[in-house]
Amino acid sequence: MNIRTASAFDSFLSASLLAIPSAVSAIMKCDPTHLILGYSGPGWRGDTDLEVRTSDGRTIGVSITTPGIAFTSALEHLGAKRIAILSPYPAEFLHNVSRYFTSHGFDVAHKSVNTAQTASGLQT
Repeated sequence: MNIRTASAFDSFLSASLLAIPSAVSAIMKCDPTHLILGYSGPGWRGDTDLEVRTSDGRTIGVSITTPGIAFTSALEHLGAKRIAILSPYPAEFLHNVSRYFTSHGFDVAHKSVNTAQTASGLQT
């Protein structure tokens, strides 16, 4: 799938979110006490936790860790306030990540999608 455009990337994220409830339902059959969602794209929208916790209108009954929750908790534990983000993903993804961290009280000082430019000292 080509996800280089903002609309294609948003479609990819939406399709990914639609797949979460059935995946969660299947994994819950093993009776976990905690659920870790290991994905990147959908986790930065900010609403993924709510989507998962209310899949099919029901609470799944266990605590959940998403990439966003894990990063936010770790940064808060470290006392980080101002962060820089380096990512090889498309600009739209980086925009979602930046918006996610800003909405959680972090100052995003720098973000870059081109690691070669960043390494050579060129700004985004």
